[in-house]
Amino acid sequence: MRRWPSGAFGALVVATIAAFFIVQHLKVSLPLINGDPLPLPAAFNPIGGDPGPGEPAVCRHRQPDGRIVAVDYRRTYITFYLQNRAAHVDVQIVTGAGRVVRTLVRNYYMPVDRRNPPGAFVWNGRENDGRLAPAGTYFYRVTLLELGRQVLIDRPIAIITTAPRPAIVRLAPASVPAGGRVRITYSGAGGDRNQLLLYRGSRLVKAFAVPSRRTSAVWNGLIGGAPAAPGEYAVALRAIDAACNVGSYPRSLPPAPGQAPVLQVRQP
Repeated sequence: MRRWPSGAFGALVVATIAAFFIVQHLKVSLPLINGDPLPLPAAFNPIGGDPGPGEPAVCRHRQPDGRIVAVDYRRTYITFYLQNRAAHVDVQIVTGAGRVVRTLVRNYYMPVDRRNPPGAFVWNGRENDGRLAPAGTYFYRVTLLELGRQVLIDRPIAIITTAPRPAIVRLAPASVPAGGRVRITYSGAGGDRNQLLLYRGSRLVKAFAVPSRRTSAVWNGLIGGAPAAPGEYAVALRAIDAACNVGSYPRSLPPAPGQAPVLQVRQP
């Protein structure tokens, strides 16, 4: 039997112990949960979440891979998997200060590297006592009970219950020759998906997106690639926020006579 020199044997023992602690440190320091656990949607309206008359029952959401999917904006959910070891978890909704608003699951067993069923961790916007949570910002928090560790999903969830209140402030000029450009100034359109709408009577003839962080946009005077026909055009604005709440100016679309600013298109 081969005998190790005492110094070499001691060094081997120390290296083995060090390797063990390094592995254990890596197990703790590596991400405890994975699977891109982002809330979907990141903003919702538990008492509405419907885009309103004339829109689909749910808004559309673009996935990271480019796919467009329908999303129910009356609730939000996350899905994830445990990366290093199986564990029982608590999943809770908390405020930014750490106050528990809702416990979604308690002592829920999750195996390693296996995602929880999509939609398993769903929040409908209610607190533990059944009351609706106030509008504001919240977070998902996952507690891994065997490890005594908590992981805060750092992507916030917003409850938004008030629809945008857009308004058209000015048309400059209010009368243009066919094909003329018009600057339309607006306010209150803080939504993510805003559109300016042009009507001839009750018929929508033009709709185009406008930036959410600006207060004006320019219409190039074209409809279907050709100069707009002479006549009167009612100008309206629709704003859809991140929680799929819809506001419009005027409030009813198509606009009733006298309810929206009118643009006069003249003969060139």
